[in-house]
Amino acid sequence: MESTDGDPQISFILWLLPALHAVAQQPAPLPSPGWQRVMALPSGTRIAVKTKSHSLNCNLKAVDAEALTCGPHAALGDPKDVVLQQADIKLIKIKRRARSVLIDTGIGAASGAILGLALTANQPSVFFNSNDWRGTITAGAAIGLGGIGAIVGAVTDSASSTIYKAP
Repeated sequence: MESTDGDPQISFILWLLPALHAVAQQPAPLPSPGWQRVMALPSGTRIAVKTKSHSLNCNLKAVDAEALTCGPHAALGDPKDVVLQQADIKLIKIKRRARSVLIDTGIGAASGAILGLALTANQPSVFFNSNDWRGTITAGAAIGLGGIGAIVGAVTDSASSTIYKAP
């Protein structure tokens, strides 16, 4: 007597179809949490990108799950957009040069004021004996060291924030 179950291969395929359908409907893997922060940046954000081969400062134009696009970089004389693949990117920082200048200027000015006050404290000295120059020296030291702090902040961009680091 013949089996009424039918062909075992067809039964297996019919059993396997719902599982294959579920796998086919799985969403694409999500980007890493760091890359999601990059994707959330608004267009036009000033960023510094370090890749495996070079570094670039640019304005963010667009980001998707696999790459980011930087707008034209006039300083480099390159009128074209630059597309960087996520796999090639090692580090992305948000540039905050103005904030760096302000913070470092404040630190320098405060240090200068403290130094000026310390230099003009009541100590037996020929030059500072009467403290007539206390305000002038304090203000001069604050302005001088504040200026140095501004230069340091502009050059180092100490307030930049790392938004993405490759795993």
